[in-house]
Amino acid sequence: MDGRCLRFSLVADDSHSEDTVDRYPIVPFRIPMPPVSLSSLCKGARGTVAHVREDPQTLGDEAQSTVSRRLLELGFIPGEALEVVAEIWPGGDPMAVRLGNTLFALRRREAGAVLVTVEGC
Repeated sequence: MDGRCLRFSLVADDSHSEDTVDRYPIVPFRIPMPPVSLSSLCKGARGTVAHVREDPQTLGDEAQSTVSRRLLELGFIPGEALEVVAEIWPGGDPMAVRLGNTLFALRRREAGAVLVTVEGC
């Protein structure tokens, strides 16, 4: 188990009958994990944008754009699939993220505003 989601199986326990397994099959289900920050993901991780957090830091342009607004304008919108393609050595900053057919280089601080539902749990 990779720590991103929990897996459970339900089995009815009936000690009075030997055909319990046939009557009550194992029913697997998963508890979805809450979204995690894009900055916490490693190379090869895939997921879906869940939310972009409000970030009060401005970018220094005339419109006083914020990091979160710029990310939304670039296409980091809820429901969009993404993949972490690379982490620059040393330190993993910036990171290369594929969003659709576009490859972005994001600083970890900027990626921290993007919440992602991780695939493959």
